[in-house]
Parts: sequence; structure tokens; C-alpha cells
Amino acid sequence: MFRNPVHQAVMVLTGAILAAAFVAGSLMHQETPPSAGAAPNPIRMAFENQIDDALFIIAMEKNFFQAAGVPVAAVNPQNGSSAEALFSGKADMAAVDESTALIALSRELPLKIIASHAVSRPGGREESSPLLILASDNLLRQRPDMVRNLLATLGRAEDFMRGNSEESATILGEATGLEPVPLQNSMKRHEFRLRLDAAVLAGLEARAKDLSRQGIIDRPPDLSRSADAGYLPVKDDGSPKS
Repeated sequence: MFRNPVHQAVMVLTGAILAAAFVAGSLMHQETPPSAGAAPNPIRMAFENQIDDALFIIAMEKNFFQAAGVPVAAVNPQNGSSAEALFSGKADMAAVDESTALIALSRELPLKIIASHAVSRPGGREESSPLLILASDNLLRQRPDMVRNLLATLGRAEDFMRGNSEESATILGEATGLEPVPLQNSMKRHEFRLRLDAAVLAGLEARAKDLSRQGIIDRPPDLSRSADAGYLPVKDDGSPKS
């Protein structure tokens, strides 16, 4: 299953909602530190039970976060979207589509893109759209190491899917409710890989310019400030894994 394309009127309305959320200060909430000796507050991750968010689903179902000592709380929106959970302050990070992320960043909300976790190709190899992880600046400022550990754990889910396709399909089928044939077809139209390299950024810049030409955003966001690959796992030589 793919996220439905965001039509212009809906995206304009979304932009207005985001601006209102920022004015209300919901994204400026400061995390309350746990008391001495208490377990750290979990990072609230918003994602949806669909193929797009497979890495999150696999990592949760296989207890990879728990094994890595990364405290997380899944936020699965029943009425609404992962983006709305993030914008309303109910989540610290969210899996979102590129248009939603670019609209939010064009309003200069205190958020950053920290990774692409998948690429969907609803129209085949020639048509692709990155699916992104958007995190609050407060989370990144207050718990940078935990965010790095969280992304490394999603990287473990990526490795698991690559080496355990049948078990992954079983887990995703149960989570999404898709039957085997549509599930396999959907998985074939996705590439699940953590990255935020030059190719992804160039695609985001092109999409932002397109949104600007359509009048959906006033101007493209400055991705040099609002995208940060520094939280991704790195190789032994210090270069990003991508």
C-alpha cells in the first residue's frame, strides 16, 4: 500500500495546519528529564501499518529496539496521519512522504529530515518517491546519541529484511492486512534502505521547486539547514552508510 498522492488543495490546507501548530508552540515542547534512577523517556515514533513503513514495523516486531537498549514508543495513528501526530506534539519523529516534509520545512517548523528509509515506485522504476524520517529539533538537540542508536537499529531491520524475505513478508502481512499476492507486489515496488545522500537531496530539491512553481509553498526550504545525515550509521572509515 502506498500513501495517497497529496492533492494541491489538501497540501495547502496542510500547510495552514502546520503554521497554526507552530504558532501554538506544540513543537517547541521541552522534554521533561526523568528522575534520578528512572528509565529514560521513550522516543515517540509515529508510523503507519503499511508497507511504506516496513523498517519500523520489522524493528518493533523483532524487538530490535529493546535489544539495542533504545527506549521507543510506537505512535500508530488510527484517525489521522503520522505527520499530524508529529505536528501536534504527540510524537518526536515520524515517517512522512516527501511533499509533507517539504511543506513543513518551507514553514520553517523546528524539524529536520534525518533519513530516507524507503523509496516507493508506484509507477515502476522511472517514478520514485523517497519516504522520509522527520524529527523535532528538540529531540535532536536533547538526545542526539539516542537518535543515532535508533537509526542504527532501523539499519538492523533493513539487514534483516534483506536476509529474511519470507519471515519479513509474514510480519508485514500480519501488520498491514495485505494478502500474499498484493503484499509481494507492493514490496517489489519499494526499496528499503536508510540513506540521505546527494541523490536523495537532489530529488528533494527538485520536488520542492515543483511545489513552489505550483504555488503550494512560497519557496523551497533550505535543505542545507533542514536535512542532516549526521545521525545515520557510519562505516569504519567514517563515511555514511548508504
